[in-house]
Amino acid sequence: MARTENLLDRLNRGPIEAPEIADNLKRIHEVSQRIAKIVAGMRRLVRDDSESPLDLYSFEMVIDDALDLCWEKYRSRGIQLIIENQPSPEGTPLKIHCRRIQVAQVLVNLLNNAEHATEEQSARWIKIRSYQEEPWINIEITDSGLGIAPEVVNRMMEPFFTTKEVGKGTGLGLAITRSIMNQHHGRIEYLPERSNTTFVLRFPIKLSE
Repeated sequence: MARTENLLDRLNRGPIEAPEIADNLKRIHEVSQRIAKIVAGMRRLVRDDSESPLDLYSFEMVIDDALDLCWEKYRSRGIQLIIENQPSPEGTPLKIHCRRIQVAQVLVNLLNNAEHATEEQSARWIKIRSYQEEPWINIEITDSGLGIAPEVVNRMMEPFFTTKEVGKGTGLGLAITRSIMNQHHGRIEYLPERSNTTFVLRFPIKLSE
């Protein structure tokens, strides 16, 4: 909007060279594309997908659904995003039978938690890694935070339990995530042995064959 207003004001003040117009229009177009991608992602994620049948999707597709809502925010806040999608032992992209929107909702929730966990870190980064490990196909979300206190770990899956300030969290995110993973015959686990905060989503290989 600011660039559009500036361009209109500049035109009202007199002739303007074509390169200046082109540069402004290019930047307006780039920002508009990013906005359109974010809105499209939001429209997908607000749908109720709970009654949809399980279908086969690649991990890359599901992860991209979640990242549509996060890329620009991470970039603007100086958070480095690292993605590692390992192929199956046969060398093909990993795929899972899932409700695509539900899994994207789970990832968005974990990515939001990861972002909050990095707020006090001088180096802010989040890593997403997918890989196969019998009998599971896994997605790991690791952030530059230094882990979760044991007393919090013991309760963090409980509905309405939260360590965030009033107005910043409902305490339902991880409880809903666990419920969705149960519907997929999978599980969510916290890995306390890792030096950085790490959650893993496990999907059974048998359902994805």
